[in-house]
Amino acid sequence: MLLATTAANAEPVFSDRLSGGYEYIDAAGTSANAWGAQNQGLISFALPGFNLQLDLAETRTQSSGFSTDDFHGAFSGFWRSALGTLGATFAHESSSGVSVNSYGAFAEWYAAPKLTFRLKGGGGDGSIFGLAALSSSGGYGGAGVGYYPNRNVEVSLDYTYLTTSGVDVQSYGGALRWQFDTSLPLSMNLGYQHLSSNAGVDGNEVMFSLSYRYGAPGSLLRSDRMGPVDWTAAL
Repeated sequence: MLLATTAANAEPVFSDRLSGGYEYIDAAGTSANAWGAQNQGLISFALPGFNLQLDLAETRTQSSGFSTDDFHGAFSGFWRSALGTLGATFAHESSSGVSVNSYGAFAEWYAAPKLTFRLKGGGGDGSIFGLAALSSSGGYGGAGVGYYPNRNVEVSLDYTYLTTSGVDVQSYGGALRWQFDTSLPLSMNLGYQHLSSNAGVDGNEVMFSLSYRYGAPGSLLRSDRMGPVDWTAAL
């Protein structure tokens, strides 16, 4: 196994992934452009063993006549071994007066040297300008799979379901991630998502980003199984 030869860490090990990207959104007859940055910091206490991760992201979305600044923060704790990860997360999202807190569990199973299965699920609540009268609660769940045709390329598919106040939203899509070289921890990410809801609103998202990794050297596959985890929160 990829992690079988890794001994327990004598001291905590820190790793980090910094990403920046662009997203094009087309929904309900309106298009928008979004630019954002994300930082994922991980402290690994042992392998196999316990890990703590902090995710922070800021996104600015612009369309004709409006713009929003969106913040995402998530704190996760999980156990990682040669078989996969199992953990819990708490996340906060805010955008133009709308605030959402979510909490849940997630898991990754390293089913084969180049194959990973993913699951997540939980609940949450939100409010508008902090008013209890304008609040709602709901839940989410998702599944995904990632395949590595070689150690520096991942092709993934995923599905996420969210429900709140009688509105159900489904999102499904895929992504291609490519690390330029094993000795250079810089990767390119291309993704697509289709969203649909029972409110009659459908949308499409096309995403491009670059990520630089610190503290988890080696291939993309090795980084994914030793560095920060993407598959944590609802969004």
